Amino acid sequence: MVSSGQIERFGSDYFDAGRVRRSRSLTRAVFKNGVLNWLRAKAPEVLAGQGKRALEIGCGYGYASELLAECGFRVLATDISPHAIEKARDEIRSDRVQFAVWDAEDTILSGRFDLIVALEVIEHLPNPEEAIESWAQMLQPGGAILCTTPNRSSPLSRYWRDPTHINVRSKRGWVTAFTQAGPWKKLSLGTVQFIPFTWRLDGVMRFVPLPIAGSGIRILAIKKDA
Repeated sequence: MVSSGQIERFGSDYFDAGRVRRSRSLTRAVFKNGVLNWLRAKAPEVLAGQGKRALEIGCGYGYASELLAECGFRVLATDISPHAIEKARDEIRSDRVQFAVWDAEDTILSGRFDLIVALEVIEHLPNPEEAIESWAQMLQPGGAILCTTPNRSSPLSRYWRDPTHINVRSKRGWVTAFTQAGPWKKLSLGTVQFIPFTWRLDGVMRFVPLPIAGSGIRILAIKKDA
């Protein structure tokens, strides 16, 4: 469970200090171009959201949950930060998204989900293996977990700038963690690099696969069918 001290760190100052996390347009661009496009190439069926439920963990101001709703999902968007959830409820006007304050390492939520998304979350958790295992229990058979996290092995990563990053690992480290945590039929991890400044020119966020050296890691884990 995240400590009370950690919770206090995720207030308005934390969110306002992040250029991407405080911006609807940048969050949507990063999620769409850096994550969803990769997911469509790996497992397009995961994004067929009509009639399905999605859980976002660490939703911040809800901008990625808004995109999931546009894919057809009914979304439960959660964050440990009361500030973030209050802001998200003001920002996001969609009857397909519900918001709740919830600790990702706390008790398992009721119901089952077809997709669980945790963007830049697992590096904040004291015990990510336990969290991932509990998330897997909340998945429907054939459901998927989608994560992003900084890459400790990358010379391009700046993960050390954020003091709330307490569990940053390499791609190999996360392969081990996910392999131990769930009965997966597919586990795919890839390192990726954002190309800075180009979005200032044409408004397009560009990401390229960069083996080993990419500053970010994308993770897709699909649960075995019943």
